[in-house]
Amino acid sequence: MKPIGTRCIRTTRLLLRKPEMTDAPALVTNHSLAMPLDEARRCVADMVKDAEKPFCFHWVITMDDKVVGRIKCWEVNPYN
Repeated sequence: MKPIGTRCIRTTRLLLRKPEMTDAPALVTNHSLAMPLDEARRCVADMVKDAEKPFCFHWVITMDDKVVGRIKCWEVNPYN
């Protein structure tokens, strides 16, 4: 299987996109990251790096351009 990495996925209601550093405050506010903001910024920085790996996936879920959550899939085995 060809490595694909994190790509944007759009539905009629939602956009799943790669994380951005500016997402940290919203992810803390909506309890997607239950940690202090400075720690969340470090976590999001790691998410941004990991999203570039071929079999690790991080999405930020947005609805009407508002961050509402996140999804993480890691150590994906492309052959199973």
